[in-house]
Amino acid sequence: MIADQHASKTGGRRRSSSRSRFVAVVIAVLLSPTPTFAAGNGPRARLVYSAPNACPNENQFAMLLAPHSDVVFDPAASLTLFVRITRDQRGHRGRVSLVASKEEGAREVIADRCEDVVRGLALFSAIALDAHFEHRRKDVQKDLEEEPLAAEGPPPREEPGPTGVPMRSPVAKPAVIAPAEAEHHRHLLGLVLGQEDAAGTRLVRYLGAFAELEIHRTWRTSLRASLNVGGVIPQSFGGGALWLGMGWTRLDVCPMWAELAPTLLASLCPAGELGLQRAALDGAAGGAARVRPWISLGGVGRLRTRLGHTVELETSGGVFAPLLPFDFRTLSGLAYTTPRVGVAVELGLVVPLF
Repeated sequence: MIADQHASKTGGRRRSSSRSRFVAVVIAVLLSPTPTFAAGNGPRARLVYSAPNACPNENQFAMLLAPHSDVVFDPAASLTLFVRITRDQRGHRGRVSLVASKEEGAREVIADRCEDVVRGLALFSAIALDAHFEHRRKDVQKDLEEEPLAAEGPPPREEPGPTGVPMRSPVAKPAVIAPAEAEHHRHLLGLVLGQEDAAGTRLVRYLGAFAELEIHRTWRTSLRASLNVGGVIPQSFGGGALWLGMGWTRLDVCPMWAELAPTLLASLCPAGELGLQRAALDGAAGGAARVRPWISLGGVGRLRTRLGHTVELETSGGVFAPLLPFDFRTLSGLAYTTPRVGVAVELGLVVPLF
């Protein structure tokens, strides 16, 4: 009987000890620190976070930042931390900056995985925040040391103002990002081989080079200027050699590039062409030569995919309507005539510069 009582007391103590440990674990979990945006006594900053849906959100970013900085995110803070992540053909690109009276501590991170970009931005954010608050503490300390000591005596008597209306202290307004701070640019060069229906039934085959500027904001926009030189393969006509040469520039604007796949982009781009055509019939009794301007308006559809980490392959096709008809007639008959609508196709290589 004594043994049973002893075993009962021992089992009760074990159950009581187990319950105590369980309660202690629950209390520890409930009281463990979690990243919040309006609690804590650390320095405060406002967080403006933008990233694709597949990337970590702002709460996960705050959790990655917490081990490296004691900053507290507060929507009413005057210091703003801007974090923006975009996705392009080279992977994910992130940018972080601090804005108080001016932008400071701007850094960029580029990686294939968005999680790696977020971790890098969290480290750069901690470095920039600590540097900013340390600099501000030094400025306050310097102002206190340079402030002259007030003369001893009774405090000055406060006189009521003429209107008796109390003055309100100014309220600090949160910084607002400028549109230019939320964008970045990319410069590209490229070479193309193409052919265009610019001489009636005969195709003008050409080689071209272009320079392009990409602007990344809410979406990707590009501006391109290209220079092309080409001609029609010489043919026999009327007892002589008939040929046509052409040089022109093309300007096009792609208002938005759509991401069809992680490495495949597409866009529709209005375009215009301006140049010269020279047609000639040599070695015939009725030989002739003529130079005319070439002006056309139309549009181009482009598909671009990435080859490796630097070079991109692009295919495009479009239609153009000549504005100045050009008929080259000789004694042997009509040699060239401009079409009402011409088709152009291109294959090119694109190399990003910076």
